Amino acid sequence: YVVLHTDYRNHAGSDKDPNSDINFRLGYTEDVINAALSLKNSSFEFVDKNRIGLLGRSMGGGVAFNSMVVKPGLFDAYVVFAPTSSNVVDNFNRWTKMNFEIVDQIQKTYGLPDENPEFWNAISAINYFDRVSEPVLILHGTEDESCDIQWSVNAAEMLEKAGVKNVNAHDGDGTPGRGIHEMGTARMGKDPKTSVLNGNNQVWDAPNVFVTDGSFMASSSCVNPSLTYMAFTARAADFAVKELKKGNL
Repeated sequence: YVVLHTDYRNHAGSDKDPNSDINFRLGYTEDVINAALSLKNSSFEFVDKNRIGLLGRSMGGGVAFNSMVVKPGLFDAYVVFAPTSSNVVDNFNRWTKMNFEIVDQIQKTYGLPDENPEFWNAISAINYFDRVSEPVLILHGTEDESCDIQWSVNAAEMLEKAGVKNVNAHDGDGTPGRGIHEMGTARMGKDPKTSVLNGNNQVWDAPNVFVTDGSFMASSSCVNPSLTYMAFTARAADFAVKELKKGNL
């Protein structure tokens, strides 16, 4: 598979949009939709243009909600991880309400939620879930301190009411990722051309740097690797001390 990381406007090297906050960052949705259309219209033969999905976390999850109702059929599946709310009022109360300068501009332009509820309903994806035509997977941990899990519960309920099939919500006591062990990206090996570390967890190009977390693993087993990490850490530390005494570090 291939991954296209989309930098929204005002991010990284993308164009600037001074009105983004006043417009509730709805332009991010336009950016993602345009990125997908660019892929579909590209000459890239390595891209399966009939199987393009959208993964969004936090604010990106909110963008995913918007995309699925603004341009149904563009993406073939959605994965939404700990998303912001599909109701713009929730996000306004959570992050914008205390930014008095922005609030003042929003009030003058659109009115606040209690002053102009029709406008706020009109820009909230949750009110258009009857347009959703693709599979949606929502993941949200109960201990999320930023995005309220109730927002995802509300979204799941509204998707079901809108006629989306096979909507299931699970209330667990953990957060996604708590029980997994990421490995790789700085793999150990015998050849500096195909690996980052030598057999002593030592960076080929920086002998005084040792990496002993899961990134050094070239593969994984079916059991928890924590003791393996500890063992390799002790081994690397012993090697480093010996090399330091020899004056090699």
